[in-house]
Amino acid sequence: MTKMMRLSLNTLTAAAVTLLASACSESAEPSLPEVDDEGMVYFTINVSSGSIGGSRADGDFSFDNGLSPYEQMQTLRAIIVRSTPDNPATDGLIEHNELIYNTNSNQGVNLSSSGFLKVIGGEKKNVYLFANENHTYPSPFTNNNLTPKLNNLTIGKKFPAEEFIGMEIEFPDGTTQQPIIDNETSRAKKYLPMSERFEITVDKLNDDASNRYQSADLFVTRAAVKYGFYIDEKSTSQSNIKITDITVHGLADREYLLPQNGTGVDATYAPDKYSVTKDDRIITAYTCPDDVETYDYTFTMPENFGILYDTDGKDIATKKYEPALYFAESPLPDDAKYCITVKTNNDYFTKPVIYGPISLPNLPNLPRNTFVKVILKLTDDELEVIVQPYTGVWLEPDFGIER
Repeated sequence: MTKMMRLSLNTLTAAAVTLLASACSESAEPSLPEVDDEGMVYFTINVSSGSIGGSRADGDFSFDNGLSPYEQMQTLRAIIVRSTPDNPATDGLIEHNELIYNTNSNQGVNLSSSGFLKVIGGEKKNVYLFANENHTYPSPFTNNNLTPKLNNLTIGKKFPAEEFIGMEIEFPDGTTQQPIIDNETSRAKKYLPMSERFEITVDKLNDDASNRYQSADLFVTRAAVKYGFYIDEKSTSQSNIKITDITVHGLADREYLLPQNGTGVDATYAPDKYSVTKDDRIITAYTCPDDVETYDYTFTMPENFGILYDTDGKDIATKKYEPALYFAESPLPDDAKYCITVKTNNDYFTKPVIYGPISLPNLPNLPRNTFVKVILKLTDDELEVIVQPYTGVWLEPDFGIER
């Protein structure tokens, strides 16, 4: 499988056109701008929801596919907006508003293609991508998801860029201090909001029309952070140690719909968002809304999480907990440290023992699409916490897989 994490603009040969057309049968029929064919280009958008994030340590990052299906794309919309600053009459006009992938079943995809979209060549375009719009709730909370706003965007009209740049998403039921999406305990599972914005150039049609078919490989970024907790295999203890609760500090109660670093400025990626030299990218700088508030969230650990043995000395411990709970990207705390607090029951003590707050030194920031993997090393009288780096593993898709 080829990762499609970079942005590139490609001219398709005539031989490739038939193959692409058959590969895009899932796409909706594209709407066409009402201009004649002179100077028009047939444009294809290929979109990946492969991960653009992960836990960080020593400059190592995580990249791979989403866990099927709710971390993938159930729907995908592409809005193409003309960017012609020298011609105010056409600058900002919507050229296409396409729902290019849609399935009503509990399925998702990591790759999708638009089919052929007829666009005016020889100018820049702003391409806005929104995945899982029917599970995305703009702030302040209403019962309406993002779909009505997107459906009301009319071809030939101005795209309300400032509205979407400032748009926030939050808790879907209007509550606070809870995950933005709870697929752990809720019976009604939700797909993760994903979005991105790109500025690309569509080449002017050649005299011989040899570049009539062009394409761009783009990506969307999950607007979510999740946590996993693991017992280090090197843990040793003469007594039973059971971890009952872990509290994560400094989570944000809302975030921008579109990734950004300063209002209207794209989030900063490494490598650069438009680089074609490397597929894998991570957000290194981002902006949270000015009115964001932070809170603490306590995870209740599964039964027998820790080091535990029965009366016959059989290991009955649970060693891993990866809840399907999703949170907003969060600002760096005032002391520049993200922390957790761990509550344990230990045979040596009559009362619960609380460790922390414990800083997570390998977590320099907490942008969207981050999987924080917390490794807990237990001994009789102490607890050590490690945030482990990741590397992409495509055979076992998730936010991040252990190296």
